[in-house]
Amino acid sequence: MIRDPFVLCPPNSAAPHVGAGRVAPMRFAGVVGADNFGLGPTLALAWIRTMAGRCRWPHGPRTGLAFTTKLLVQPSRRQGCQGRQGRTSRMELLASGQGTRPVRRPPAVHGAFTVLELLVSVAIVGLLISLLLPAIMCARESARRAVCASHLREVGVAMHSHHSSHQQLPRAWTTAERDPTFVYGWAARLLPELEQQATRQQFDIHQRPSVLVSLGDGSTFFLPLLLCPSDITEKTFDLLQEEDAAEDSHVSSRSAGDASPGPRRLIALPTANYVGVFGTWEADEFEDIRDALPEMFADGPVIHDRRVRFADLCRGLSNTLLVGERTMATVPSTWLGVDLRGQDAPCRLVGSAMTRPNCKECDECEFTSRHADGSSFLWADGRVTLVSNSVETDVYREFARRVAR
Repeated sequence: MIRDPFVLCPPNSAAPHVGAGRVAPMRFAGVVGADNFGLGPTLALAWIRTMAGRCRWPHGPRTGLAFTTKLLVQPSRRQGCQGRQGRTSRMELLASGQGTRPVRRPPAVHGAFTVLELLVSVAIVGLLISLLLPAIMCARESARRAVCASHLREVGVAMHSHHSSHQQLPRAWTTAERDPTFVYGWAARLLPELEQQATRQQFDIHQRPSVLVSLGDGSTFFLPLLLCPSDITEKTFDLLQEEDAAEDSHVSSRSAGDASPGPRRLIALPTANYVGVFGTWEADEFEDIRDALPEMFADGPVIHDRRVRFADLCRGLSNTLLVGERTMATVPSTWLGVDLRGQDAPCRLVGSAMTRPNCKECDECEFTSRHADGSSFLWADGRVTLVSNSVETDVYREFARRVAR
């Protein structure tokens, strides 16, 4: 007889269907028995010895094997020594790798950002934007400056074409014969040369535009060609009455029973950025200065009271400023014309070169732009350059005069 912790069924034993030398199914005390797994005799012994060898026993694997064999008790009375031939046990399937024993799997890892990774990504993106944004803005401003220069060149071609046809430059403003309070600007004379015949046919140069009288809206005469793309503009602006005239009209309106305070709205005009170079004097003071200083007043190429030809530009065409730009934030300007009763009415059509471009503390009749480091000007010879903000005042003033001093 084999000495083994398993109990062997002797030959001709009372247990039915059990042959000689069969090992009776056993069970552990306090543990699920081998018979509950359908464990065969050979696999059961091998499983017990393997488990005992894998465990970390204080006195080695043999002590573990002896401890494991002491857990065995008598065979199950319910099953006896009945064998389970023809049925594959669960432990045999586990040993062959085909069992259904549950296996603990590691937790699934989802592809997502941690908070630290997200903060690092945001910081990197912000750094790249801070590095690229100035370059992008600089490129956009360069493109806008090029478009502005192209607009001024078209105005220069129109100026030369008008001079060839009429033997003079267009005057700063011309009074409408049938409405002495309204004057047309120099650019209104250039509409045919600017290929704006349709706009020119909408008004009569001898009277106030009927569209402005009936609708009071100048958006019909809006011309993008006369706007700088770098400036922030609106299509039209309201021309208000001068304060002195507004006070007189306010007194008369109060006597008539109308108590509406503030300057009165005269007209809505189309916006433009390009104004003619009137010289070194303010154009809105022409009524106060022209009688005292007739020769010194209006010393630029685009003036209102006399005929000016290219031959009259003593400094030469390449050294005389003809047209400059002004932002709408400085003072809204127009190309069509103004009502002389309005605030700073002549300065809406022309500009003065008295100090330097983009002078913040200077008069509103100065030239300003949103370009970096200067303002764009059209010279009498047709070229367009950027006059620096740091130009000397004497040189700047000499460029605006038609006669050298």
